[in-house]
Amino acid sequence: MSQKEYNKILFQIEVLLQKSINNGGFKALSSNEVILLNKFSLAAEQYEGNLQMIPILV
Repeated sequence: MSQKEYNKILFQIEVLLQKSINNGGFKALSSNEVILLNKFSLAAEQYEGNLQMIPILV
């Protein structure tokens, strides 16, 4: 997955989360939207897991 695809996924996650926030919680999402949110979240998590982390020096 590219950075551009990742950004699109984050945008879609934000849209779905905002809908749930504005309408009383996750129960406001359709079953299809819940499935999409789960799919997008897993894809973002996988992408983030493959990023090289820069160590923080303390």
